Amino acid sequence: MALSALVVSLAAAGAAALLAWLSHVVLHRRGLPDTGPAVGTAAGAVFSFFVVTMAFLLVSSTGALATARQANYAEAAATVDVYLAAERLPEPAGRQLREQAEAYLHQVIEVEWAQLEREETDVRTFGTPYRMHRIVQDLPPEVPALAAGDAHDAMAALLTQRRVRTATANDGAPAFLLLTLAGAAVLSVVFLVLLGWPKGARGLVAIAVVGGVFAFSIWLVVQIDHPYASGIRVMPEAFQEALERIALIRAAGY
Repeated sequence: MALSALVVSLAAAGAAALLAWLSHVVLHRRGLPDTGPAVGTAAGAVFSFFVVTMAFLLVSSTGALATARQANYAEAAATVDVYLAAERLPEPAGRQLREQAEAYLHQVIEVEWAQLEREETDVRTFGTPYRMHRIVQDLPPEVPALAAGDAHDAMAALLTQRRVRTATANDGAPAFLLLTLAGAAVLSVVFLVLLGWPKGARGLVAIAVVGGVFAFSIWLVVQIDHPYASGIRVMPEAFQEALERIALIRAAGY
């Protein structure tokens, strides 16, 4: 990932420097004067606009990542709560609910996560939690009210957190917005060059830095744009930890 960021930034920096050099060769030979202070004013305005836009997008994307991570831990914890509640239920309901809870965690890790990375959801994956819900709903009336209530509450929490996770499968900024942002960055560099970017090595280095910063900022937004499908994304560690907790619960003799 670091290598791709470096490649993107250097490529954009090189393209910006090349564009500035060509403008000096072609346009300045025709007598186009340097605009001096006007370039500095324009560069400040362009940078300010770009920084504000990127800051908004980065804060929004990082917030979505944090929210998705918290929701995953809440869903995994609810699954463990269902497993614990099943220990107090009569057989075969208790055994079936424990098996389904463990199977659900494996399904999320091994099946659903690959779908989330493709920004997809498959309604067939809802079968396991609905079977768990049916087991809880069909508990016989002689089950103690406290045990049945705990199972109902844990199952309700699990279904709620699952809906939160699946609802974010198609989250992320629209492709049109990202393309517009990239186009605006390119046009900003072109605008500064056509306005009369200073000649010489220092001017080329400066415009290269501008292009590199713009490219890296857009690359970073793309990497964290989607909580499950981007380069920097949420992983299923919450559900893996839930499986480990269930193994500890089983080892403790529950």
